[in-house]
Amino acid sequence: TLANAQRNTRITWAGWKSFGSVNYTKVTAVRELCNNALVDKSFGRKVNIQIVVDSITKSLYVIDNMSGFVHWKMMDTMDIGASIATAAILREHGSGMKSAINFFGSLMYIRSTNDGADFVDLVPNWESDYASHLVYKSEEDIKTYNVNETKWENQLMAGSMIKIKLDDDQLPGNKGWFSNLKRGLEKSYHNHLG
Repeated sequence: TLANAQRNTRITWAGWKSFGSVNYTKVTAVRELCNNALVDKSFGRKVNIQIVVDSITKSLYVIDNMSGFVHWKMMDTMDIGASIATAAILREHGSGMKSAINFFGSLMYIRSTNDGADFVDLVPNWESDYASHLVYKSEEDIKTYNVNETKWENQLMAGSMIKIKLDDDQLPGNKGWFSNLKRGLEKSYHNHLG
């Protein structure tokens, strides 16, 4: 274990899950997850963000190639109200990602790398009575989904990969679910993406 988040402020897992009791739509929740990797031109390059919904495994992935986390700061991502200083232009209050994760379901992991070679996973510590997380060195790479070849591929650069286990009521019901999400995100990010 590289880090263990046993914080002074204790909240039960039920209390942690209540952070998802927000007035979000799926577009708002995905936007909260994407905002952490949205940069402006001063970053020096474009950042790719991929959203993958796997209705068979009931998983939602949000993958980016921004800069990743320094492993000793990963614990801060789960601190209530903590907002880590990054190049992202829409990070502010430190609650959006936590609310969005709990809105959709439960966190499986956040995988991150600064260099595309050394990976760490932040995972929930379900053995604790209180909401806490652990950071481990990961043997797995960050992967993106190649839609044309229908397979996962290693990203081989800095970035992060969030995997959320979707609650049953968050599973896509039909093709319109994806179309509405796509349309909502395009409308939300039009000013940033052109």
